[in-house]
Amino acid sequence: MGLAWHSRGFSKGPLLEAAKVRNVAFIGQVGTGKTSLAEALLYRAKAIDRLGRVDEGTATLDFEPEEIKRHASLSSAFGRYRWKGLDVTLIDTPGTSVFLADSYTCLEGADAAVLVLDGQGGIRIQSERLCGRARQLGLPVLVFVSKMDRERADLDAFVAEASDRFGRRLVPISVPIMANGSIAGVVDLLHGRAYLGALADGGEPKEGEIPADVRPQVDVARKALMEAVAETDDALLERYLEDEHLSDDEVERAFDNARFVRERWCPPSQVRACAASAPRSSWTSSTGSSPRLPSMRR
Repeated sequence: MGLAWHSRGFSKGPLLEAAKVRNVAFIGQVGTGKTSLAEALLYRAKAIDRLGRVDEGTATLDFEPEEIKRHASLSSAFGRYRWKGLDVTLIDTPGTSVFLADSYTCLEGADAAVLVLDGQGGIRIQSERLCGRARQLGLPVLVFVSKMDRERADLDAFVAEASDRFGRRLVPISVPIMANGSIAGVVDLLHGRAYLGALADGGEPKEGEIPADVRPQVDVARKALMEAVAETDDALLERYLEDEHLSDDEVERAFDNARFVRERWCPPSQVRACAASAPRSSWTSSTGSSPRLPSMRR
């Protein structure tokens, strides 16, 4: 069961064991969906009992009157919950230019950053600056691509654009399953599994077969992920060149490798609420439709 906590300041409560605390900053330009993503995570962790909406003024993290009026975060807000023995604090930072100093300050206290980008709105200078600051601080960064259910959304094209803008090769770790213009599920590329079913009602996703119409995209994306993982270790690369296959354990260990963190960013699509937090020296990222944070190790 999660612990609901949202505040602009500090909270009174029991002291927490430092090794079990994770602070995750949600960063990016205004309007990408940072607050909505954080809200969904809090809801999935049962830290809040309803899923609020920014456009309706019911979001837990946007509670100031001016924020409700503008439908935008004007200062950082914090949401806390307990997950698998960890105390996780989500830091929902503002993306408007005049409030970026607030976001920079929050990054100083973060263990990791989730860069939320609009799959159709393009990448603005605010996102580049915030991501650059996270990199200067040595934070692991996970890219979350929102609004992939919009018309003409193209994950592959967006990943190519983002890779060019940020100067790093981004590798997807999940791809959406579309049905009738909406997202019906997600394929977890790390483990080659499909998860189907909407999560808005709080239900659990169902593992199923990867649909035939997304299989070609999945095969290409998974191969790119395997290649990126193999390039981080000479032994892995040699084995991959022999049979073009790596085990799930080998892939997950590579995500713990600091070199992989420095050289690759992995953007999941918007299909499910997910975030990653980890120590600055390691980052294990896992997506699927289950509402879980990735493994986090000290």
